[in-house]
Amino acid sequence: MAQLRTEADESAAKVEELKAKVKSLEQENLAKEQEVTSLSHKNQLLEAEVEKLESGIKDAKDIATQSSQATNQNESLTRKLQVLEEEAEESDKNLRELNEKYASIFHTTKVVHTIAAQNSPMQIWLTWKTQ
Repeated sequence: MAQLRTEADESAAKVEELKAKVKSLEQENLAKEQEVTSLSHKNQLLEAEVEKLESGIKDAKDIATQSSQATNQNESLTRKLQVLEEEAEESDKNLRELNEKYASIFHTTKVVHTIAAQNSPMQIWLTWKTQ
């Protein structure tokens, strides 16, 4: 009977030891499950941040493309403006030359009218011939 009692005590001790081990493993399992839940939540937050950053990168690329297009358009318009300014300067120069010619012709016409009013056709011809 003592032997059964010893075996029963040993079995009871073994059961208690196994119960303690099960409880310890259950606590470890619970801690691991909580860690998995926490990491899953953190992963979701990071995935959302990645999406936000990817969207920001796309927006930045779009802005860079628009900026590049605006720069190209600005350069094109600057060249056109330069050409127009050169054409305006040439037109201004031509206008000044035309005004000078007009003034000269007007003066010559005025002189001719004055001479014509004061002289006969023969005297006019001789005046022009000597000049």
